[in-house]
Amino acid sequence: MQDFALNPSTACFLDLDTAAAYYDAAMRVWTQSWEALPLNVYSLVYEGLVADPEAALRPLIGFLGLDWRGELLDHRATAKARADIGSPSYNQVTQPITRSAAGRWRRYEKQMEPVLPVLRRWAERLGYTD
Repeated sequence: MQDFALNPSTACFLDLDTAAAYYDAAMRVWTQSWEALPLNVYSLVYEGLVADPEAALRPLIGFLGLDWRGELLDHRATAKARADIGSPSYNQVTQPITRSAAGRWRRYEKQMEPVLPVLRRWAERLGYTD
């Protein structure tokens, strides 16, 4: 979805098999670390955030030990108030949260068939049902 420069960090994304293997390895390291270390982790499913931002964010804010503030629901104003946003998706940060990304992978389902068993295992573990 975005251009990237080829370098040692991105070389694993040149084909689906290598990308899926990299993702699988990264997720195994993450989950083993999560299970072995006293990490306090909170997971949030994107589709839940899109469907009901307040219902998704209130528990997260509580988990972080912060007080709820209504302006947390206006990410666009917060982003516009910042001088610089240094991420590849900087132009999307000031856009409304959209459902268009949900299920987008289905457009490529046929091409992804060989790696879906690896990716589906992680999707299910992370709470994604579709």
